[in-house]
Amino acid sequence: MSVVILSIGAIFILRSYLASLRGFDIAQERTAGILLAEGKMAEIEMEGRGIEEEGNFAPSYPEYNWRLEVSKEPEIEEKPLAMLSLIVSHKHKGKQQRDIRISTYTTYQQEEEEN
Repeated sequence: MSVVILSIGAIFILRSYLASLRGFDIAQERTAGILLAEGKMAEIEMEGRGIEEEGNFAPSYPEYNWRLEVSKEPEIEEKPLAMLSLIVSHKHKGKQQRDIRISTYTTYQQEEEEN
């Protein structure tokens, strides 16, 4: 009888251990995605890019893709405003896609109208 109880206990301990490993993998992938998104957004802001584009983080992280969405917003204090949304995507174990989205607002230079 005690062997059965020990066996059941060992099964539950093993299942808990495997669940914690899966959680660790997901957290590690999400952390990498967040850091990549923050770095790419900083790069976009420093370069002043304001066009929609996409790519990946090859060669270091080719499994992570990114897409920049730009939407023009109403002017504030006579300055044109745009919302930049960066979406970083990654497929967990090649199956379920996980997205991380960060957004920021920025002003941009309007092109002069030709007369």
